[in-house]
Amino acid sequence: MSKLYCMNPVATDSGVVRVVADQVGQKLEVQVVDEAFRKSVVLKGMMTTDTFPLLKTNEGCLQQSSAICVYLATLAGGKMLGSNAVERSQVDQWVSFANSTISPCATLVSQGIFGEAEIMQDTWNNAMKDLKSHLKVVDGALKDKKWLVGDSMTVADVYLAVTLMLNFQTTLDGGFRKAMKNVDAWASACYA
Repeated sequence: MSKLYCMNPVATDSGVVRVVADQVGQKLEVQVVDEAFRKSVVLKGMMTTDTFPLLKTNEGCLQQSSAICVYLATLAGGKMLGSNAVERSQVDQWVSFANSTISPCATLVSQGIFGEAEIMQDTWNNAMKDLKSHLKVVDGALKDKKWLVGDSMTVADVYLAVTLMLNFQTTLDGGFRKAMKNVDAWASACYA
């Protein structure tokens, strides 16, 4: 069984790995890393990028949630990675979009809501505006579709849904979701 090392098992980066593992039937042992273990020679020997989550397998170690998710889906025969080369690349495209475009503003908005960082009102407002703007792109991409890629849930859907979970619970209210009917239907399917 693979072992997932993380600082916080419910944080977005660890959460997405755990959801994908569950969806593809891969069992993981989860170990929360304390400060002493983080400084240990054992852990440093496993890490290449000094980031979490880290997955230790019989074949070696992986870091970064997107790489770990692809690995887990590959173990399950490619389930959740798309049905052909274009769909696999589209999954990568959406994961990249979630990481580089959605996550920065979604994180800033959540940190402001939960008081995890000192954020000026203008900065928070701009992040919220950007988040809604990016979700309009997602809404357009979901027109006449249930999932981001192909005909079934992929790593891309899980990745984006987990990234947005706190925002859907706190700041993306019913009025916004009503205007974004494709995103609303997609989110309902993802969280079902």
